Amino acid sequence: MAIKIIKHGKKPVEMAYHFVCGCGCEFWSDSKDVLTARTLNSYYEIKCPECGNWIKTFERPVLKSEVFDD
Repeated sequence: MAIKIIKHGKKPVEMAYHFVCGCGCEFWSDSKDVLTARTLNSYYEIKCPECGNWIKTFERPVLKSEVFDD
């Protein structure tokens, strides 16, 4: 038996991270796409979806309700 999706659902997002790349791309990402470095100062990294450069931020993650409408 094969599975066929009739209608796609909305993926739940609990935490979101804001990134701005040097190429001008600005985007939000959910926590599953972000790498977290556990050092003296925690930071978050992600590859830019447009140019592929790695972006690092020290900003805190924000709650889903602060970014996305339900």
